Amino acid sequence: MQIHRTLICLILLSTFRLSAADYYWVGGSGDWADISHWATASGGSNTHPQTPTANDNVFFDGNSFTSTGNIVTINGTIANCKNMSWEGARFNPTFRSTSLLTNFQIYGSVKLIPAMTFNYAGIITFLSSDTGISLDFAGHRQGDKVIFNGNGAWDIDSDLFINNELNILSGTIHFKNSKVSTPYLLSKSSGIRRVYFENAQFTITGTSKDSAYFGYELNQYSIDIFGSNFQSFGGTSTFDVTDPRGKLFVKLNGLVELGSLIFSNATGTSEILNYELKSSLSFTGNVTFNHNTNFLSSANLKTLRLSPGYVYNFVENGQYNLNNIEAMGSCTKMTLMSSVSAGTAVRFVTKQATTTDFITMRDIHLSGAAGTANNVIDLGNNIGWTLNAKTTANLYWVGGSGNWSQGIHWATTRAKEFTGLRQVGERHQVVFRQL
Repeated sequence: MQIHRTLICLILLSTFRLSAADYYWVGGSGDWADISHWATASGGSNTHPQTPTANDNVFFDGNSFTSTGNIVTINGTIANCKNMSWEGARFNPTFRSTSLLTNFQIYGSVKLIPAMTFNYAGIITFLSSDTGISLDFAGHRQGDKVIFNGNGAWDIDSDLFINNELNILSGTIHFKNSKVSTPYLLSKSSGIRRVYFENAQFTITGTSKDSAYFGYELNQYSIDIFGSNFQSFGGTSTFDVTDPRGKLFVKLNGLVELGSLIFSNATGTSEILNYELKSSLSFTGNVTFNHNTNFLSSANLKTLRLSPGYVYNFVENGQYNLNNIEAMGSCTKMTLMSSVSAGTAVRFVTKQATTTDFITMRDIHLSGAAGTANNVIDLGNNIGWTLNAKTTANLYWVGGSGNWSQGIHWATTRAKEFTGLRQVGERHQVVFRQL
């Protein structure tokens, strides 16, 4: 009986060693699935009987490659490992995949080096229940998609450059001081997610196409978050959404906090949509709109910055708790602020005095600190403001033939004192007379 128990223990120990081992790449160029390249020791000749599993650590070191131009290729649809390190690798090696559908499943940390080429084209999925996992890609692009799906905690210790999608399904993510560039930031699951944006700088370069809710392609979301079991912490992070149709979409109960947000493109129409108004949406920094925007959610933020000449609609009965509003239009580029539902007010509660210029307002209620709207066109139901109406002005056409929108043809007096206008505004009286 004792011998039998001893044999069982030895078998179990042997199995454990086989399932949790260190794999060292040897022999220069080759395919990930070729076990002749996976040695049991650095530069060794004894190889493992199988390719790395989710429990195995893989090393590419000073004994892995034989000459410049050596390439490690994943030709299959799935590859696995626990921790992966390229520290000490020589000859500027290349790591690549041959398909966008390849899923490289990593259950631990990643350490790449600058002196290599990382041409991985597929999906990288991080799956772990461990904490303190470090991801350092040394400035390399990560491929088509990066997915977090585990109960672990990851530290982003380098910049992330993703071709298509960053998807957080579950887990705890610390973005630290990283720069993150991706067309699409997605977190749509029921998994428990804790996301610390910290001092990261996000550039969201595209938009998604999601017909799940309204059935047509116009519903496209650059940042898409299901709030159930989701909590984020904005820190001092920034989110620059560069697509002219950039959209932020949040749905279900949750605590969604971002840092500063800017829709930076000078053209287009963007949207912030809190579906059914169930999520708590906050920004620890400023919110800046450089083009037409529908802000369809109550929110907490610092300063709301509106660019001149655009239309800004806010959710009816919504409340915006903020420091102040910066909305400085011009004589020919009036800024419009209004409720999406005429006659139903929007409430702005400010901590600091607000002064706007050349703005058209409807249904905007202000409380907290004082608010002054100079050169305002009052469309009604604006409460809490000192409203100083916009005055009219005479403009004189000069210079013969030309285009109506050319400022060089509009003078402020008969003596041809040019206005420098780019277009004529609604409070201008135009005069054509012989000089």
